[in-house]
Amino acid sequence: MLGHLLAALGVEGALDALRRYRVWRSSVNVLKSLLRSAPVTILVPSIQQSDFFIPTVAKRSPIPTNVPLLPFPEAIAISKLFGVLARRLKPENVRLLPAAAEVTDGHLIAIGGPSVNAATHRLLETHRLSKSLSIVYPDHYVNDSTLNRQYRVDLVNGNISNDYGFLVVGRNPFSPMHVAIVCMGVWAHGTNAAVQCLLSISAVAERKDSNGVAVRQHLKNLQRGGNQAVTVISESKALGLSTGIPAILDVRIE
Repeated sequence: MLGHLLAALGVEGALDALRRYRVWRSSVNVLKSLLRSAPVTILVPSIQQSDFFIPTVAKRSPIPTNVPLLPFPEAIAISKLFGVLARRLKPENVRLLPAAAEVTDGHLIAIGGPSVNAATHRLLETHRLSKSLSIVYPDHYVNDSTLNRQYRVDLVNGNISNDYGFLVVGRNPFSPMHVAIVCMGVWAHGTNAAVQCLLSISAVAERKDSNGVAVRQHLKNLQRGGNQAVTVISESKALGLSTGIPAILDVRIE
């Protein structure tokens, strides 16, 4: 089988695939440790719209409340995340709920920015899970007070060509013995990139903060009731409806 892999990918491609697999396996173990011993709720984003227009009949149709509208890159990211967690944790401990759901127990993962996820808004704006990031609407860019930078996407013929992902892992203000995670982007491709970073979190776990402490230690501290959040900022290409592999721009402790 190794011979077939080398033939198909070449030596460098095969080594890169092997490296990514090892990162993925290690990251799954980090997530299992971080999200252990409690239910995990993934709060799904939704574009709030009560009906939609059907061009073929020139009429509007109502949308059921449990049929959320969400961008394709975010849907793909949610599917991957749910699949990994359901396989590696107890399936009955992983649930998908709409963003408006009031969840007061266990670990929380909010997908999408404040415009499409009320939980993200509460975590970032009310509880300041990240003390340095804020998103500006309707312009759609993210302010970073730590680096004094604005993250804005590039538009080419009406399509974005890149996006920025923001992953924040911190203490859950609604259930203080557990963690809260935000995965968001400037647009949906950035959210997808943030989920990719979460699923490969061991790639940043060995990085060190300004005091020389590894990110892995801060993640362990969160399991023991620590209050400092880990923030990962990335950039990825937007390739049509597909999201490229994110490049890490910054990792910080807040």
